[in-house]
Amino acid sequence: MFAPSTERLPDGTSFGSYTLQGLVASGGMGQVYAARDGVYGAAVALKILHPSLHSDAGWRARFNEEGLVGTRLKHPHVLSARELVEDEGRVALVLDLVPGGQTLEKVIHREFRDGVPLVPGLHVVLHILQGVEYLHGKGIIHGDLKPENVLLEGDLRRPESWIPKLTDFGTVALIAHPVEIDGRPAVVATPRYASPEHLLGVDQIERRSDLYGIGLLLHFVLTGRHASNAQNVREAAERVVLPVPIVHLVDQPESVIAVFKKATALEPSDRYPTARDLALALRDILRAVGAELELPDVAADIATEVDEERERLRLRMASPSVVAASGIATEVRPPDHDTPIAAAGILVEDEPMAEPRAEPVEESLAEPPSIEAPVDLGPAPTFPPPEERIERPQSSLPTPPPGPAPRPISVAGRIHVEGKERVPPIAWVAGSIAVVIIVVITIWSWNG
Repeated sequence: MFAPSTERLPDGTSFGSYTLQGLVASGGMGQVYAARDGVYGAAVALKILHPSLHSDAGWRARFNEEGLVGTRLKHPHVLSARELVEDEGRVALVLDLVPGGQTLEKVIHREFRDGVPLVPGLHVVLHILQGVEYLHGKGIIHGDLKPENVLLEGDLRRPESWIPKLTDFGTVALIAHPVEIDGRPAVVATPRYASPEHLLGVDQIERRSDLYGIGLLLHFVLTGRHASNAQNVREAAERVVLPVPIVHLVDQPESVIAVFKKATALEPSDRYPTARDLALALRDILRAVGAELELPDVAADIATEVDEERERLRLRMASPSVVAASGIATEVRPPDHDTPIAAAGILVEDEPMAEPRAEPVEESLAEPPSIEAPVDLGPAPTFPPPEERIERPQSSLPTPPPGPAPRPISVAGRIHVEGKERVPPIAWVAGSIAVVIIVVITIWSWNG
C-alpha cells in the first residue's frame, strides 16, 4: 500500500531554479507544491518524489517515465508536464498550473453532493473523453481514471464552465516498470475504479479498461456517489463478478443507464470499442433531451477569417497614398509598433501583463492505490487497435455564379484589356489640341 508522505518542505525552499510557495497536495510518491520559476517568473506546480523512494532505482525509473510521457502531451483536457528537474539528488516533475486546481472529487462532494445536472454533467464527461481519446491516439492508456485524477478549471460552482484536465500518469510508468511480488507483476490499482482485467495486473489493461473507468466517472458525476466502495483489491475482485449496481441511477433517463451498463460491462469485448463510440452515445442522449454539445464551426471560422482579411486589405489600400503623374502609385506604410493591432476585426489595446499567481493545485489521493498480488479472474481478452476515419471538411466559401466574362475596368483614364494597358483615342485628341494651344500661346507671347 502506498503510504502518504509526511515530510513537508518549507515555503521559500529552492529546488533548482524554482522556489516553493506552499504544499498543495500529498500522495504516496511524494508531494505537489506551488512554485515559481526563478528565471521567467511563471507559476508552476512541482511534483517532488518522496525521499524514501529516491534511492530505489525502480521508483526513480517510474517517476522518470511518468515525466517523459507528460512532456509529450499537449491537449486542452490533459495536464501537461514541462520538464524533469533534479536538485541535490532529488527529482521533481514540473507541471502546468491549473487555475483553481480542485479535483472533481472535492468539487462534487463540496458543491454537488447529489450530482451535477444531466446536461452539464454529460458535457463534463464528454470533455474527459476527449482527453482519453487523445491519449489512446498516442498509444497511451491512463489506467487510473477516477475523480481524484481530474482537475477542474473554471467557476467551480458552475459546471457548464468547467474545463477538466486528466492528470497522474503513474500507471503508465508502472506498465513500463512493473512492481513485482514473488516474481509476479503486482496489482497497483484504485479498488473502487479498477476494471476487472486491471485486477489481474497492470500488464492486462487496455483501452477499454479506460472506458470502464469513464463509466464509473459518469456515475459519480451524475449522482455524487461512487458506484463501488471496495477498500482493497480482494474486495474489488469479489464484486466485479457481478454487474455494477445501478441503484443510484434510477432517477436518470433509461438511455443514461444503458450507456453506463455498456461502458462497465464485465467483458471488455462487450464495452464500447473506442472513446469516440462512447462519446457518440452520450451525444445521442444530449440530442434526445433537446441539448447539444457546442462545437466551433471550423468552416464558418475559415470563411469569416477570409472576409476579414479582405476587409483589412481594402482598408490598407484606402490609406494615404502618393499619386504619381503616370497612373496611381500607392505608398503602403508599415504599421506603427506603438499603435494597437487590429486582429480579426477586434481592436486590442495594450495592457500590462498580469503578475503570475500561484493557484492551489491538487493531486488528491483520498483513496491511494493498493499494491497487492494479482487476483486470478481468468485471462483478459486482447483488443486490436481501431481504425481511425478522417473526414476532410468541405469548403464553406461560395462558388462564383456563372456568367459572361467581366468587362474591362477603367482606372485613372486607362483601359485594361487582356492584361495590356492603352490610352483611349479621345485622350490623344484632347492632348494634341492642348499642345497646339500651348504652342500658339507661347509663340504669341514671344512675338508680343
